Amino acid sequence: MRFGYCAILALSACYAPQVVGGAPCDPSRDSCPTGQTCQPVGSGNYCMTGGTRGGDASVDAPPLSDAGSCFGDKLLGSVCLQRTPTMSLSLAATINTASVGAGNCSEIHAQTGGPSLCIIAGTTISVAAGATVRAIGANPLVLIATKSINIDGGLDVSSHSNDTIAGGAVLGAGARTAADCAVIGLDGSPGKQVNTNFYGGGGAAGGSFGGAGGAGGAGGKGNVAHGTPAPALAPPSVLVGGCPGGHGGDGDNGGGGAVGGNAGGAIYLLAGDSIAVTGKINASGAGGAGGGTGVDSSGGGGGGGAGGMIGLEAARITVSGSLYANGGGGGGGGGGSPGAVGQPGADPTVVTTAASGGGGGGGGGGNGGGGSVAAQPGTAGLQGTNNNESGGGGGGGGAGVIRVFGVPPTSLGGTVSPPAT
Repeated sequence: MRFGYCAILALSACYAPQVVGGAPCDPSRDSCPTGQTCQPVGSGNYCMTGGTRGGDASVDAPPLSDAGSCFGDKLLGSVCLQRTPTMSLSLAATINTASVGAGNCSEIHAQTGGPSLCIIAGTTISVAAGATVRAIGANPLVLIATKSINIDGGLDVSSHSNDTIAGGAVLGAGARTAADCAVIGLDGSPGKQVNTNFYGGGGAAGGSFGGAGGAGGAGGKGNVAHGTPAPALAPPSVLVGGCPGGHGGDGDNGGGGAVGGNAGGAIYLLAGDSIAVTGKINASGAGGAGGGTGVDSSGGGGGGGAGGMIGLEAARITVSGSLYANGGGGGGGGGGSPGAVGQPGADPTVVTTAASGGGGGGGGGGNGGGGSVAAQPGTAGLQGTNNNESGGGGGGGGAGVIRVFGVPPTSLGGTVSPPAT
């Protein structure tokens, strides 16, 4: 589809996207680019365009790139493209990072120790003022420009609590699921507990990544069952999204526990000359859901999702706009009154203001904790105050990670939350 890209992106010319085989994949998830399937090869599974399932690993392996098509030397190492970019790109629409062509990835590459990367490359890349480019899908997004990247509008790889397609939640590009995080010991510490004595469910912990999420509040007065957050991490050595919030505990005899907010995604900008951000780049987590009414008592609120990851690499970097990867607010616990559900936690919308936790349901539901902002971690949810029936609030999501690799005169004069490392 040589000209399919032009229908979505405003280009100075059109180009043919390259399908790169060999990216690792999970057979249970549709994370391979269009035209490829997840096939067992040797000791693992890889995205392939042909060959026999379980065949020789050399089948459809990506061709070698010439040294002139390799860029960067920091977080991602040297990224070698299949062809040197020759055109300027102006991004203006939604990007699906699990798909190649038709306005999505130009190439998908494996990342050692992390998820595969969706790469869009040009001589220059821009997002015009007033435009917002949304990126969704399983893979982190990487923009590579041989010259410059200018973000005057918005780049959004965050997760939104009210953003669904066909009834399913839509995650920001590269945001991790609870199963993804559990593989490396970052399960978001779900707050789901076995509750006794007619206590309400404990609130879930907020997701943790660059900063710790807030603890969940106990369900029912005197009950200590609640979610404990996972610890914060040192800056990761790969490009990866954040972790979601935990699931609130069910009330006595089941029901009512709320789902956690999804995590923020991951994006990396790499330019040979300069990067300028006068608009905003958002990789924040979503708010947790509010606890519902269970069989004999209410459930706990869901934890807020942790912020994701933003990376910038260029000789000159100027930020006069905003970069933020804040945590979502925790959901409020269900109340002691019949039908008194908790309110959902808020998504981060203002860079310098913490996303608020949801209010607890009537009759003693605990309020959710606020999400992280700047250097402030996600805060704890409150305990339910009804002795027997109310749920605890979910904890706020922890901070994401922002990494900047530049040389003077690099200037981060805008608003950056959390602080860059």
